[in-house]
Amino acid sequence: RARSKETNEEVAVKVTGMAELRQICTELLMQKSTPHENIVSISDCYCWNDELYVRFDSSFECRL
Repeated sequence: RARSKETNEEVAVKVTGMAELRQICTELLMQKSTPHENIVSISDCYCWNDELYVRFDSSFECRL
């Protein structure tokens, strides 16, 4: 979890190393091409310090 500096909303973030770039790209493409109410939408991606940060739509709730 993280907090957006722009909106102060809580967002979900996935952090992965660049070594897994091919695998994560496949995963992200599948998520983008499969709109469904049970699949979290990707909001943005960032690359920083050899890590990929994927920010997910904050309009979901996850309770375990």
